[in-house]
Amino acid sequence: MANRWYSEEMKRFHIIEKMSTYNVYHLYYKGKGDNWNPKDIEWGYVGIAPYEVIMERYRIESQECAKGLRPRRRKVIQMLDLFRPKDLIGIRIIGVNLNKKEALQIEAALRPKGHTCYNDQRIWNEVAGG
Repeated sequence: MANRWYSEEMKRFHIIEKMSTYNVYHLYYKGKGDNWNPKDIEWGYVGIAPYEVIMERYRIESQECAKGLRPRRRKVIQMLDLFRPKDLIGIRIIGVNLNKKEALQIEAALRPKGHTCYNDQRIWNEVAGG
């Protein structure tokens, strides 16, 4: 979101929490799935972040959506808003202390072309590799 902030809170968060390295992470549904394991890396959301407190970033984005500051609510935010209050969201860190190129390569490998929520609703990423 280079140089465009939807809220001062997100801007402050980014300035304070941004690290020089990136983490790759997987957000997933902790509930049960019929004939599939929701914890599989294939499902849920894979992303990268230059923060240790990854979930705080999504809390702020959710508030921005609720206040109408963002043009739309992404699939990952919809799922977090639905399942976080029920404590049904898990997060696992896949890679740490990576440079941006390394993090993006891992993310793209885990979310190849066509592997998006438009192909399967169990996937929360809206674009491949992100």
